[in-house]
Amino acid sequence: MKAWYEIEFLVRCLACLIWLIRIAIYGLPYLILCCVRRLLDDHNSVGPRTR
Repeated sequence: MKAWYEIEFLVRCLACLIWLIRIAIYGLPYLILCCVRRLLDDHNSVGPRTR
């Protein structure tokens, strides 16, 4: 009976880890893109720029 609870706990931890990894995989490129865009905006903010 105790082993079953341990297995369930492990499965939940695994599911949580997979969820976090998925967020990291999909979120990181977006964050990097945001940072790069902000850096480029800072560099190009000297001249007149319209979006």
